[in-house]
Amino acid sequence: MKRLSNANWRQWVVVVALTATILGGLAVWASVTHGSVGRCLLVWNGIRVHVPAPVVSFDTLQEGRTYEAKVGIENLGPSPVQLIGYNSSCDCVAPWRFPVTLVGRSRLDLPVSYTPKSDQAGPILVRIFTSDPATPELRIQVIAKAITPDPSRVDKTSHPDSDPILEPINPASTGGR
Repeated sequence: MKRLSNANWRQWVVVVALTATILGGLAVWASVTHGSVGRCLLVWNGIRVHVPAPVVSFDTLQEGRTYEAKVGIENLGPSPVQLIGYNSSCDCVAPWRFPVTLVGRSRLDLPVSYTPKSDQAGPILVRIFTSDPATPELRIQVIAKAITPDPSRVDKTSHPDSDPILEPINPASTGGR
């Protein structure tokens, strides 16, 4: 194995130091101009509008009640983008009103209402359409971990809670039995 001389060693230290300085400067520039290196990489790849957390997850929900969550949508570019409308795989999910204009370099917390149904299976896909040709569609998934039945629709004749409460038997009234 060849050993580096002092001159070669110093050259490598200078190259590594310059590389680290340049990369550090790029990271600072990306963070200042776009908020983070990740957002800057999205813009460099032509993506202006995106959903940082595209999955909305609910725990146990009651059928028939309406729940609301907020979904963040970010416009990373300098010019406004319009959210035109939406399409959902279930009529039980509806985002807020449309159209909505998202000004440049801004974030919108879009309210999404969800009214679960007992016969619903799997996640619900919501597609939001934009005026941005590079990102014409954003996708959001809505997931409920469990859906309990609506108490007003439960058949009381077969429900265990509808049974009369049994009183304990007093042994003295049955002759000690």
